[in-house]
Amino acid sequence: MAWLAKAAPYLQAGGSVMSVISNEQGASSNARQLRYQAGQTRATSQRAAAEERRRARLLDSRARAVAAKSGAGVSDPSVVNLRGDISAEGEYRALTRMYEGETEAGSMEAQASEVKRAARGKSIATILDAASTFASKYG
Repeated sequence: MAWLAKAAPYLQAGGSVMSVISNEQGASSNARQLRYQAGQTRATSQRAAAEERRRARLLDSRARAVAAKSGAGVSDPSVVNLRGDISAEGEYRALTRMYEGETEAGSMEAQASEVKRAARGKSIATILDAASTFASKYG
């Protein structure tokens, strides 16, 4: 049993080291997952923006067809204005989708950085606590 008393500080130190390693690995895993989700969010918003642009092109095509069928012609000022509005609205919607995705992805990346920072702080606190306990008991 005397050997157990002599080994106790080393076992405690080993436990602290294992706690720090586990904490760091868990935080890295969580941060990695958040960054992956941020990338997925960006990709989704890019796809949504492309879809908004496609819809605008289809609507513009329809406007041209209706104008041609009515006899107004594509160069009629009201048709030109309408087509310009359709194009501007389509681009606005596409950029809005991109902005929303980028904002959400940025939030996830900030959260990932915070997870890593908090884990680092907890690891340092664990090490300092273990050193303090060791010093007060065996110092």
